[in-house]
Amino acid sequence: VLALMYGSLRRECRSGALRVLLLLLIISTMGYGFGVRPHHFTYLLLAVFLALLKRFRRRAWLHLLVLPVLGMLWANLHGAFFIGGIVLVVHAAVESVRSRQRAMGSRLLPLMLFGGVVLFVVATFVNPFGLRLWSFIFESGGTARPYLSEWAPFSPIRHWLVHPDFIGLAIVVCCAYPFSRTRKDVAWTSLLYLSLVAAVVLRRNIPLFAIVAGFMAGRHVDSMAGGVIDRLA
Repeated sequence: VLALMYGSLRRECRSGALRVLLLLLIISTMGYGFGVRPHHFTYLLLAVFLALLKRFRRRAWLHLLVLPVLGMLWANLHGAFFIGGIVLVVHAAVESVRSRQRAMGSRLLPLMLFGGVVLFVVATFVNPFGLRLWSFIFESGGTARPYLSEWAPFSPIRHWLVHPDFIGLAIVVCCAYPFSRTRKDVAWTSLLYLSLVAAVVLRRNIPLFAIVAGFMAGRHVDSMAGGVIDRLA
């Protein structure tokens, strides 16, 4: 996960010192999910999805071959495989809106993205439980578990000693992003704030927010603070 993330940070964050500081903050924030459990596969496959989408425009056809394999693999490793579908739907919806303002030829990209969504979902049916796995996921997702701390919502008052890294990362990213002079992508912006909301609603999603931030916040934080950090370093 960190190798995939660092590849994105190295391309988009010019300040080496800031890159290291941001990566350390992200690692600390992800630490809440470091217990050795199957959700590590979701961390890895989310990072793979984000890394692929960074390169989607260049090899879109290749991704259509890879996504079904990833869908089948993810569904058999951890129950949060639906996150991959959400990521794809967000990108497909944004590209569909963009294509309405472009030439007809550019509409191929959203079609391929929506095709990727279909292939991904169909591939998740290849598991020992078939379609019943999706029924279990909907049922499980709608069940409250107040007795489990990681299923509780994040409270700045109660949890500021436990998650100062998450608070710090959220402040850094949310302050840098609106004032950054670099171009902002609607799809990646949507994923960032969706992951932040998910982390506030359920603490178990805090590492997912850190992963998304690691893939999209580098250039914006660098635009705001890269020069200052380099001078101090």
